[in-house]
Amino acid sequence: MALQLTIDGPTLRLQMTKLDQIWTLRRHLEIPLEAVISASVQAKEPLADRLAFRIRGSSIPGMLLAGSFTVWKEGREHAKERQFWLTFRGAEVLVIDTNLRSPSRIVLEVPDRRRLAAMVNEARVRNA
Repeated sequence: MALQLTIDGPTLRLQMTKLDQIWTLRRHLEIPLEAVISASVQAKEPLADRLAFRIRGSSIPGMLLAGSFTVWKEGREHAKERQFWLTFRGAEVLVIDTNLRSPSRIVLEVPDRRRLAAMVNEARVRNA
């Protein structure tokens, strides 16, 4: 996976590869750093269990979750939020929580997840 996650001034930028563009139906995603709440590494399964509906993108059970999804919120009946996913078969993912309505969370399977989480958190604090 060659997804590029970069921080360009006050913006967190995700640039998809050509293949990722096919799966997610997006070329890129830009989030203002001021909207980022936190970045962490988490287990994928508990997060994927709450997926409700795919809005746009691709899903191959056990292999791929890519694009925009509606997800059930924790602790609330019938409350949903929109999240952006690009994951494959890995067990751990980078999770970026935002205060935006869409996407409220970005879930990515990337190499060096822990370093990227630290980089996002550091940039968030620096730009606060």
